Amino acid sequence: MWIPHIDGIPFRKLGDEHGLSGVQAYNRVFAELAQLPKVIDITKQYCRYTSGILIIDGKYIKVKGFKHKIPWLYAVDYETHDILFGMVAEAEDIQTFEAFFTILKGLNYPLRVVVADDRSSLPLGLKRIYPEIPVQLCQNHYLENIRQQLHIRTDALHQHFFNSLKLHVFAEYENDTKLNNALYHVFTERCEGLVVRQKIVLEISKRRHELFAYTTIPNCPNNTNLIELFNSHFNARLRT
Repeated sequence: MWIPHIDGIPFRKLGDEHGLSGVQAYNRVFAELAQLPKVIDITKQYCRYTSGILIIDGKYIKVKGFKHKIPWLYAVDYETHDILFGMVAEAEDIQTFEAFFTILKGLNYPLRVVVADDRSSLPLGLKRIYPEIPVQLCQNHYLENIRQQLHIRTDALHQHFFNSLKLHVFAEYENDTKLNNALYHVFTERCEGLVVRQKIVLEISKRRHELFAYTTIPNCPNNTNLIELFNSHFNARLRT
């Protein structure tokens, strides 16, 4: 009975179908759920991975006892599209990510890179468990943050600068030398003495290893689009 419950069938309707009351259906469903193996154990025992490309995101959900939504963190293997595991935490802080990667290490997952949104706590938590593993920031989210910072959608003042940045720095990236040339071009041709633009260019130069790590790892994406699709499904599941 736990399967139709997971699909959203109310307990009262489940009970009617099996000659039970709503309370009896509730008790039976949770008795069945208690007998199921933990996802983490299934992953450890049966799943085999080769890509080592892990996409991580946090989906904020309402949990009884908490005033504000708290994150459910989960990870998807890029090659198989399989969710390895997830965990609910009070915040996306260093300790949470340290605990997250400790669980991951227990799975013997062949981690090569973590693809994620820009969170300062994630790289710090990662390095405590996997000191040599790089982070690839989602370029879509990174550019969106710049877009919002410059009010691109409502103000044309920085439009040419942003388009130049998007084309020459991100879309046409090939190697570190060409990146330096592209950043220099944007800085000299588009920054025009504006401090806000200069800071953006300098920040990209400073964080180049996080923004372009995907070029050093075969088949690695430069975005978190895959896990965003999963989030769309979770939105539908959690709407009620």
